[in-house]
Amino acid sequence: MKGLNYYFKIKKIIFIFFAFSLFYFLFVSQSAPDPYKLIKIVEEKLNYNEDLTTTISIVQVDPNSSNKVYKMKWYRRDKEDKFVLIFLEPSSEKGKGYLRIKDDFYMYLPETREFVYKNRKENVGDTNAKAENF
Repeated sequence: MKGLNYYFKIKKIIFIFFAFSLFYFLFVSQSAPDPYKLIKIVEEKLNYNEDLTTTISIVQVDPNSSNKVYKMKWYRRDKEDKFVLIFLEPSSEKGKGYLRIKDDFYMYLPETREFVYKNRKENVGDTNAKAENF
């Protein structure tokens, strides 16, 4: 959960930066803002030039049954627009993985050792999270 919180904190900081920049250019600066320049600044802040790796835990709360805990390893490479997610826990999901390269999304099944092309609107693993969210 620590990695996910860090990600959301970064998003929040970028949003605040963008809001203050927009305020400055609209009300403080004498010249009209260049919207393309603002968008480029925000995109540069969102994209990292290095590879990122983190381990996260997600707790899925269901009032009708026990909570489900998922532990995953995330790998992210923004330069090439690639993302990998590998389940570490629970044992029913362990070894399953997801690979996103640009707009293509694949699921790895360790039992059959094959990659299956997935729709980004489908759920990830046994969670309620959609693939497009990753």
